[in-house]
Amino acid sequence: MALNPFGIELGREVDRAIEELDFIWKSSTVTLFSRVIIGTPVRTGYARSGWRVGESVDEFLPAPVSGEETTQRPAPTIEFNEIPPVGSSVYLFANVDYLEYLEDGTSDQRPNGWIAQEVERWGEIVDGVARYV
Repeated sequence: MALNPFGIELGREVDRAIEELDFIWKSSTVTLFSRVIIGTPVRTGYARSGWRVGESVDEFLPAPVSGEETTQRPAPTIEFNEIPPVGSSVYLFANVDYLEYLEDGTSDQRPNGWIAQEVERWGEIVDGVARYV
């Protein structure tokens, strides 16, 4: 049974809407994760270089080598294609034992709750990306 022209057009519109939603999701996620990474307080670079992206928090994440010169290492970048499709889960996490203390404001470089503050901007980030789609 062949689809009528309305059904074909509706299917195209649904596909386009899914593509746009996927773009907004991935772009917003990259923006949020990048803000957290770049905002990580830096003394040695160890904490900032420890961030990773994964679809499961159970993934093995080797920490940066302790004592390794990390101040010259660039912060990890999050790529658009690393983000799974809309509807999936994705996590930003770091295998750095003192990151919790940095979030609690032990560094003068960032206020207490700086990661939570970035997460609270999620709606703002999504709105900003959606305006350009």
